Amino acid sequence: MPDLGLSGVCDFLISRSPEQIFIETPVIVIIEAKKGDLKPGLGQCAAEMIAAQKLNETNNIPIKRIYGSVSSDTAWRF
Repeated sequence: MPDLGLSGVCDFLISRSPEQIFIETPVIVIIEAKKGDLKPGLGQCAAEMIAAQKLNETNNIPIKRIYGSVSSDTAWRF
């Protein structure tokens, strides 16, 4: 969604798609903290939450609440 200023690569994406060729909504994105530092991952998390919500809305699956989490494997921020 570059028109919204959202671009980049998602760390992990979970969807209803039986194959990896097409992405079916609803989607879930998971952000991995780089170098064990959660703080930089919070901005990425917020951007991916907005992108996931917009993608779901575009496919007529409006989800009112979007939850986010950043993990370094042992530490978590929600």
